[in-house]
Amino acid sequence: MYTEYYGLTTRPFQLSPDPDFFFGARAHRRAISYLTYGLQQGEGFVVVTGEVGTGKTTLVAWLERQLADPRLSIVRLNAAHLGPRDLLFLVARALGLQPASQEAGALLAAIEDELRRRREEGRRVLLVVDEVQNLPVEALEQLRLLSNLEHAGRPLLQIVLVGQPQFLETLERPALEQLRQRVVASVHLEPLEPEEVQAYVEHRLRRAGWTGDPAFDPEAFREIARVSGGIPRRINLLCSRLLLYGALEGKHRLTAADVRTVAAELAAEPGSGFPEGGPVRETAGPIPPPTGTPLAPGLAEAAFPPPAGDDPALWRREVERLQRKPESVYDEVLRERHRHDEVRAEAERLREELHRLEVERLRVDAETARRLAELVAQLARGEKRRLLERVFGRRDDA
Repeated sequence: MYTEYYGLTTRPFQLSPDPDFFFGARAHRRAISYLTYGLQQGEGFVVVTGEVGTGKTTLVAWLERQLADPRLSIVRLNAAHLGPRDLLFLVARALGLQPASQEAGALLAAIEDELRRRREEGRRVLLVVDEVQNLPVEALEQLRLLSNLEHAGRPLLQIVLVGQPQFLETLERPALEQLRQRVVASVHLEPLEPEEVQAYVEHRLRRAGWTGDPAFDPEAFREIARVSGGIPRRINLLCSRLLLYGALEGKHRLTAADVRTVAAELAAEPGSGFPEGGPVRETAGPIPPPTGTPLAPGLAEAAFPPPAGDDPALWRREVERLQRKPESVYDEVLRERHRHDEVRAEAERLREELHRLEVERLRVDAETARRLAELVAQLARGEKRRLLERVFGRRDDA
């Protein structure tokens, strides 16, 4: 609802990764340099780590868009719930294969054949595995085996591993020494610097059509940086709720006090993932004033009058509940669409299989008819021979 109130074209602080909103902070620009170098090698592993919400997935998605090349196929896997025996099977499925066996050797051979076929056609494959901190050592070893596949002395596959910092500890295990030696680039994403937070917030607002309404006090940006710790996902969560709060309260200028109010509400909500209590990260130095011009006084009340005679907090909670409802419906629609796509793909596969069986049946029918005709002809020749033998045999007896 706040998008209409503030004249925005879309929600600027969605939590789902969107490369359209990518912000090139200093840490991200450095990461891009390392990632670009690593991907240019065309082999081995590229490792991207960072705390939850620092923008790892968004960074990789943005980089994938920059690499847009019809000769490059990007295969994505989420390792959040993968077991040691799931990885090769899911890689095969992601490559469009229908593996008849889940035995590791057969899967590896099928994947190698497909990668070799694509390389001979001048195409290559980039495998991106997210949430790798959840992968068991056995699955990581399978990834190493995939990275070893070559054709004519050239690697068939390059792999990007994306995960939380504890994955770096996993990499230090002796059992993963060979995988560690194949890492060609590794980057760790840090939170935004305090002075970058204002630029980040305004960048996302402008991408959503913001023209200065609402305006932010300089202290508001400082407070956003302080309570979020510079972590983009927390900034998004805080600012999304801040805009909702501003719309409900009829505000066209947001202050540090507003930020503290919203942060306290978030911290009190179970499962919000927002830190409770004091500052997450200290900030230093002044933050430049915001740009843009607020709307004229009085327009707030005309456009969105506050409820009279009731507790605004109750209205706020009710609006938030109603706002979450269409989002959950949208998520369910997306899930249904994915299920529909899977069913459609399976139906297409079954149609192709049915067509193949029909062709095979026609071939068998034709072969059966041919052999039956030959058999009838043989029987006819045999019967004719026996008849002649009986006739001429009787004459000889006479």
